[in-house]
Amino acid sequence: PTTAAAVAAFQTYLLAGNVAGSVRKIQWTNSGVNNDWTTGDAGNLTLFQDPGPIYRLLPLGETLVAYRPLSIHILFFVGSPFIFAQRQILTGLGPIGPRAMASLGERHIYWGREGILLFDGARREHVGHDVFDAMMTAVDPQFLTSVQAFVNQKDREVYFAYPGAGDNGVCKNAFVYNYQEGTWREDAFTVAAAGPWRRFSTVAWNAAVETWAASPFSWLEYVTTTDASPVVLIGTDTGAISFLDTATVNEVGVARVRTAETGLLDVGAKVFQKPGALCTCEQIKVEFEQQGSAYNLEVWVGTQNFLGGNAQITWTQYTILMDGTKQFVDVRQTARYFAFRFQTQGISQPFRLSGCVATFALRGDH
Repeated sequence: PTTAAAVAAFQTYLLAGNVAGSVRKIQWTNSGVNNDWTTGDAGNLTLFQDPGPIYRLLPLGETLVAYRPLSIHILFFVGSPFIFAQRQILTGLGPIGPRAMASLGERHIYWGREGILLFDGARREHVGHDVFDAMMTAVDPQFLTSVQAFVNQKDREVYFAYPGAGDNGVCKNAFVYNYQEGTWREDAFTVAAAGPWRRFSTVAWNAAVETWAASPFSWLEYVTTTDASPVVLIGTDTGAISFLDTATVNEVGVARVRTAETGLLDVGAKVFQKPGALCTCEQIKVEFEQQGSAYNLEVWVGTQNFLGGNAQITWTQYTILMDGTKQFVDVRQTARYFAFRFQTQGISQPFRLSGCVATFALRGDH
C-alpha cells in the first residue's frame, strides 16, 4: 500500500491497516520480507462488520488486535492459503481515538467510550470508575480523537494525555494510571506526539538520516517488544523534544535544533599518516547557504584524547553570523581525535551545508 494509518510487525509479517482506498482493509507482506506486498504469503482481508476506519493494530500475545471506533477485532495466524483470519470481539463500542490505547505486555489499556479498560484479548476490566466522568468533562469534545496513551515503564504508569477547552487540540494535561498500584493522578505538560524509544546514552537526532541515535537493534524489536522500548519521547507543539526514562524524575525538555554532525575523526591518521598523533585544529572554513534571514551558525569542535572506556567528547562552541561577510572561524584546539557539529537554534532556522575545510598542524610542527 502507498499509505496506511496503522502499521504493526507481527510474527514474521508487516501488517498495514486503513490503507489507501479502503479504511477497513488490512494488508500483510510476504513472510520475512517487509516490502513485498504482492508475492508469496502476502495478502489482505477486510473488516466488513460495522462502519468506521481501522485506528490501530497492536500485538497482544499470539494475536493482533485491530481497534476501530465502534468495534474491536482479533487477528490470528491460520497458515496457507489464508494466512490470517479475524474475529470480532466487541461491537458498538471502541476507543475514542486512534492513539487512545497502549500495550502493557499481556494486556492492553485504552480510553473507550464507556470507560478506561484493560483488555487481554477476551475479557475487559474497567479501571477508571472513579475518574472517568472527570476525564470526559476535562477533554475538549471536539478533539476527542486527539487523546494519546503512552506507557512510562519506570514508574509503571500509563499517561492519557488530552486537549482541554482552549488548547486547540494540543494535549496539555494527562490523567495518569499506575497499573501496578491501581491508582490515578493528574499531570500537566504539552504533548503533540508521543512514542517509545530505547535510549543508550543521550537522546540525539541524526539529521543526516532523519532517525534517532542509531542502535544495534532492529526496528522490529521496537514495535513488538515492550521491554525493548523503555523510553517515551514526547514532541511538543513548539518543536521541543522531552523524554521520560529510567534516569529522570520527570520529563526533561530538549530543544529540537537543525543539526549536522560528523563522527569522531583520527586526524593524525587521515592527514599525517600518524594514527593517534596530537594535532592542532587552527581554522574551520564552512561552505553554507542560509535559507532565510541572517542568524547564527554554531560551529562546535569536539575533542577527545582517548578511545573506549568512559572517554567523552569535549565540545567547544564558535559562532558565524550567516550574513555573507564571513565563512570561517579561528579555532586553536589541540587533541588526538576531533568531531564537528554545525547547528542553528530551532526548526525556523534552516541551512544547507555543502562542505567544510579544517586546517590542522601536528603539535609543534607549523
